Parts: sequence; structure tokens; C-alpha cells
Amino acid sequence: MTRGVAAIVAVVVATAVAMPPALAQPAAAPPPRDAPSLPAPSPDAAAPAPDAAAPPPNDAPSPDDAASAPDDTPDAAGGRDTGFVGKRILTLEIDDCPVPPAVSHDQLIQIAGEHYARAEVLYNERGDYDGAIREFVTSYCLVPIYSVLKDIGQTYERLLEFEHAVAYLERYVLEVPDDVPGAAEKRRSVSARAQVLRGLAARLQVATSPPGATVWLTDALGVRRNAGRSDAGSFEVTAGSYTMTVEMAGYEPLERQIDVAIGKPYSFYFPLAPRHGHLRVTTVPGDARIFVDQKLVGIGRYDDDLPRGDYQLTIEAPGRLPETRSLEIVADREVDLAIKLPPRPASGRTQLLVASGIAGGILGSVAFGGLDQNTTARGGLGFVGGLGVGLVGGYYGIPEDIEVGTSSYIITTGLIGAGEAGLVTSLFFEEGSTNTENTIGPLSVGGLAVGATFGALTASRWRYDAGDAALLNSGALWGTVGGFLFSVVFESKHRVSQALVLGGLNLGVVSGALIGRSAEVSRGHVALIDLAGLAGMGISVSVQAAIDDAINSDSSSERTAHFALAGMTGGLILGAYFTRNMDVPKLGRFAPVIGKPAEGRGMVFGLAGEL
Repeated sequence: MTRGVAAIVAVVVATAVAMPPALAQPAAAPPPRDAPSLPAPSPDAAAPAPDAAAPPPNDAPSPDDAASAPDDTPDAAGGRDTGFVGKRILTLEIDDCPVPPAVSHDQLIQIAGEHYARAEVLYNERGDYDGAIREFVTSYCLVPIYSVLKDIGQTYERLLEFEHAVAYLERYVLEVPDDVPGAAEKRRSVSARAQVLRGLAARLQVATSPPGATVWLTDALGVRRNAGRSDAGSFEVTAGSYTMTVEMAGYEPLERQIDVAIGKPYSFYFPLAPRHGHLRVTTVPGDARIFVDQKLVGIGRYDDDLPRGDYQLTIEAPGRLPETRSLEIVADREVDLAIKLPPRPASGRTQLLVASGIAGGILGSVAFGGLDQNTTARGGLGFVGGLGVGLVGGYYGIPEDIEVGTSSYIITTGLIGAGEAGLVTSLFFEEGSTNTENTIGPLSVGGLAVGATFGALTASRWRYDAGDAALLNSGALWGTVGGFLFSVVFESKHRVSQALVLGGLNLGVVSGALIGRSAEVSRGHVALIDLAGLAGMGISVSVQAAIDDAINSDSSSERTAHFALAGMTGGLILGAYFTRNMDVPKLGRFAPVIGKPAEGRGMVFGLAGEL
């Protein structure tokens, strides 16, 4: 870039002499014709020196030719379509030259030379390559001399703008006139330089959160290749347009269109979104609040996608025991939960306090000989004293928060223990024995204490609720009654009769315990079934009495026991059948619902149910 204004003036003068008079007038120079891009780049240490000025070609297109030329209007991507997939020609500054000033031809040459001289100073002395490019472009637009194209390309190379450098060097190769000395060598050397620059690879660095994702690149021809893993250093790619796909197990794939320029470094960061699973929760009661990780997400029902991971689900409702569960949401899987919150148990302290007072009174009565007919006064005194001791001990010893189920279980096990001890003891005595009453009473009281102690020790293990304890109590009751009725039916002797009652008691206890572990029933439900059993017995005995009166027959205990046993069985079965849906949750036609809107942020409140 040392020839400057003199070179431009010499070229233009030579051109003016060779031109016809009509073409020698000052006029705006048409922009050079576009040409297909040449292959690919990599800069060398020193930029080649500019060529000697040469006259521009005399075959400039006429206005008619320009009108019929192909449309090279730049597209939205900033380049022109070359007819090749993924290949673009940049829109260069010289393709959009302003209209030159209306001055004489000599003045135009002088102005172009001044701009060229300023470009040389900016390039060589100040290192202002951006300013040099502006001056070179202005000079070329005023007087389009092909050698300036190479100067512009070299300046862009200094700026590491290799795309523009290659475009100007390729334009230079196309604009070198054939009659310039050494034209072939000029084209060859500059084409080689453009090829080296075009071969420069761009460097891509991809980071993801979490790291370790697989990065795929798909070029314009649809060829897909594995570029490597994120956060594992940079990788090289040739210039062009790509579809970058980032994939990682358990996360949503991410796709991005990228345009890679020659020799440029690029950095990308992608936070990966976890893949989603689906959670559906339905609660009883319908106004229960649903929390996911302590955030309110619904009332009565929740149905939404969640990113995969571990969550804590909490359900709360007034008057109900809250429930908390740990959940794992798996990608592309659905978790469907129906959760029923049990009512908060009522306190069983009062009934256990009363029971402890009565048990204390019985123990005191036995201790003072209250069961002996000759010591009734002492027994009464012992009962009163034991009652007081039991109440005071229970008041201070029974916890405030003891549940009804636990207290009922302790009372039931105490009664069962008393029954077991009395029946077992009676097996060892003949009917009417004088020692029976004096022995069975104290042993039954001992069985009561043992049974209650057993219940207190095992209550925390079995966790009986009020319904479970009621089933155990009901089983023991009806088992004992059934055993007794069978002993009457068979007119058994004393010991056989006691054995049948004892067997019925144990069978009832086992049946009640098993049913309580497999079925969810309320205390009221069990009470209704018990009433149905009593009603069945009463109705059957009444029917039997009416039949006996109608036929003037004497009633017998065996006949009455038959009818009572049949009525008890039928009443219990019908009571269980007709109350089978008593504990099924009663949901209203409408329930409040809270959820997320289909679009946007916020929450939606409303009612849901059948119409």
C-alpha cells in the first residue's frame, strides 16, 4: 500500500485514454458482478503486498444488461443465495456504494486518491484497521480499481474477520483483468490465500447444567455427527449453518440453530430442563389442601406434570390427621394417588379413667373379701377405697393425648383377660362346688389386671383405632354369646358348657382381630351391627314365643337357644350388609379446586364435580 494516489491517477489516466469519449465522462461506477464463492481458510503471518494498479475492464455491463442480470439481492441472513445448500456470499460494503459526487472526472480521481492515502496511513502507521477499511471502500466506490479489493481483504484479515477477508479476496480474483501482466499468477496466489483462510476452523465450547450432555451437530446437508460432551473442552467445526442438539438422559433435549463463521470462537451455555413425570392426587375429604415440597398446589385434587426428582407430598384438612409421603417422580411415568385422611381421634382418657376406677373398686372389693357373703360390709368398703385409688391413679397416670382406640383396646383386653381366667378356672371345678365362687372371683380379677397390662404394653405396637378396638370387643362378645347358646342347644354338662363358651370367646377374639386388620370400619358402624344382632335375637325369640303360644306348646331352653342363635346370626349378617357403605367417603357434588392456569403464571380457583 505504498503507491497511493500516484497509482490511482496513472490507472485512471490510462483508462481514460483507452475509453471512448462517451465512457470517459464522470459517472457512478457500477458495482462489480457477483461470483460464486471459492473454497475454504487460515491466516498466514504476513499479508501479501497489493498489486500494481491496472486499468479496470472496459466490459462494464450496460443498464439493459444489469436489468436482465440475476437478482443478487441480499436475503435476511445478510448474504445472497449461491444455489448451493448452506453456502452464502456476504453482502459487502462495495455492493452498496453511495452515488458519487457530481464533480469532474479529474476531481473524482483526486478524491479517490485522497481516501486511499488516508487508508494507507491508518493501516501502516496507526493500526486503525476499521478506519482503513472505510477509506479503502470509499476510494473503491469512487474509482473501482480491482487491486483495492485485495487491500480490503488483507485489512479484514488483520481484524480476524475471515469471512469478509475471503469474500474480498475472491472478489479480487474475479475482477483481475485478463490483460494485466501476470494475471494468472495473481489469481493463483490470492485464491490459495483465500483457500487457506476458508479452511480455518471455528472453535465451539458448550457448557450445560448439569454437565456431561452429548452435543450433536447437523449440517445443512442433514449429516449428523457427535461433537463431544459438554464441559469437556472446545471442539473444531468448519464454517457453516448447523443445528446443535444437546441431549442428556433424564432431561429434555434442546435444539438451537447456529451460524458458524470462519475461525471464530463461540461459547454456549444451556440450562437443561429435567424431563417430566405426572402426578395425580385425589383426597378425601374433598377440601383437603395439597402441598408439594411445602408449596400449596391444589385443594381436593392435583393433576399436573412435575420435573423428575424426589418430592415431599403433604395433605392437610381441618379435623383430620395430616399425611406426609415421599415421592419419586420418574420421567414419562404417572403417579396416581387417592389419599383418605383419617379423622383426628377423640381422647380416650375419660373412658379409661372410668374403667380404671371401676377396676380399682373391684380389686379393692376382692382384697377386702367383698365376694364373701359374710364380709359384705368389708367388701363395700374395699370397693369404695379401690374406686378412689383407681380414679386418682388414672387421673395422674393416664396421658392427656391417649387415643380412643388405645383406651378401648386396653379396656377390651382387660375384659377378655377376666373372661378367659374365669372360664379356665371353672373347668377345674364341679358344678355347685363351694369353692367355685371364692376362687373364680379373685382369679378373674387377676385376669382383668393381666389383660389390661397386656393391652397397655402392646397398644403402641398394634396401633388399634376406635373401630379396630370395637371389632375386637364385638368379636369377643358375640363369640361368648354364641358359645353359650351352643352349650344350651346341646344341653352340655358343666365342663363341656364352659369349654364351649371359652372356645366361642377365643374364636370371637381372633375373628375380630383379623377383621380389624383387614377392614376400615368406624366405631359407630360396629355398634350398628351389634344392634342388628341384638334385634335379630329379640325378633327370633319373640317369633318362637308366638309360635309356641299358637300351638299351645311349652317352650324349652333348647328351642329358645336355637331361635336366638339363628336370630343372632341373621341379624349380624343383615346388619353388616345394610351398613356396608357406611364408611365410604361421602363426597359432595362439587369440591373446591385450585390449580395452575393453562398459560401464564398464577393460580386458578374454582369448583369441580358432576352436573
